[in-house]
Amino acid sequence: MVDRIEKNILYEDFVAQHLKENKPCIFSSNLIADWKCVNSWVKSDHLNTDFIEKHFGNLTAPVMDCNKQYFSSHEKEDMKVSEFIKYWNDRDDRLLYLKDWHLQKLTDERFYDIPTFFTSDWLNEYFDRDGKDDYRFVYIGVKGSWTSFHADVFRSYSWSANICGLKKWIFFPPGEEDKLRDNFGNLPFDVSSLSLDEMDITYFVTFQKSGEVIFVPSGWHHQVFNLEDTVSINHNWVNAFSIGYFWNHLTSTLRSVQKEISDCAEMDGFDDQCQLILLSCAGMHHKGFYEMLCYLAIKRLQILESEPDNKRMNAIFISSQPGVVYNDGKLSKGNKYNQLITDLRMLKEMLLFLTKDSYMQRTINKVELEELNVLISRISDSLANK
Repeated sequence: MVDRIEKNILYEDFVAQHLKENKPCIFSSNLIADWKCVNSWVKSDHLNTDFIEKHFGNLTAPVMDCNKQYFSSHEKEDMKVSEFIKYWNDRDDRLLYLKDWHLQKLTDERFYDIPTFFTSDWLNEYFDRDGKDDYRFVYIGVKGSWTSFHADVFRSYSWSANICGLKKWIFFPPGEEDKLRDNFGNLPFDVSSLSLDEMDITYFVTFQKSGEVIFVPSGWHHQVFNLEDTVSINHNWVNAFSIGYFWNHLTSTLRSVQKEISDCAEMDGFDDQCQLILLSCAGMHHKGFYEMLCYLAIKRLQILESEPDNKRMNAIFISSQPGVVYNDGKLSKGNKYNQLITDLRMLKEMLLFLTKDSYMQRTINKVELEELNVLISRISDSLANK
């Protein structure tokens, strides 16, 4: 029930069939066959523990114990990678899962290349600006380790590439998860304990083999099980086609925050307090969202206004790998698809929306609002001339 892409697909076809439709798919192993880590991290179809310990053993990574629940996740501790590798080789009663490891941010070595289809990545492009954070992760899990039921941060897209191993995914289209809520509105921690086939609910089960890459759309709740020892590279990402989901998630979370502390609504600074809680709960507040859109728009305008016509109009998208602009020679039918223009059109639409949003009007000051209007006019002028 999840599309499998076994042959080459054009970028604009992926956009039309999966990004715009918000529909999952799995790419065959040819997408990552040339990755450096595919050849160096794996030995005889298993994790090359000697290589990992030699190159990354002194680093620290977050490790979950899948036998222990902590609120809506598993109990977590920071652990030396060398200690985790010792556990991996010896195995004990624990069920450990090294996950959400920001390895790419910790090393200068580029051990993989972002697949073309996922390179228009506003989220990591924005967080790369100061190098303090990113949403690129390495997961290393023993057979039987698993991730609890969830939807991804910011309601972003995500992609996951299996370097080795086998995963089982259980997917729920947006809205179906509400049928699983208890009387207090809480979602289950583990859907595998439920009799899903006896419930009036739509869900899909799919298996991801070694070398395959899965695309997870926005707002699709899912749970993932490692059926074998498994290693994967994972990204959360946002672009022109998912930014609306991001905004809706922020506003929905804000409403929940306002409701939760409604007894303080008449107090001075209520809006500011709500934004602080929103930042803590959702990972971004309204001001941060506005600043992200402005940053992305200005960066694209600089390219559109300064690059020669042949390079500028060939730019399909701006990579989340700093300084890289891709052209459409192998990806597109002529010059019919241009991500740079698509980005600016959507950024203009979102920024215009923010100028009319009553809460945003209270969040940014008059000077910022004037600057925002100038930026929107600048985008309009640039697009009108292209």
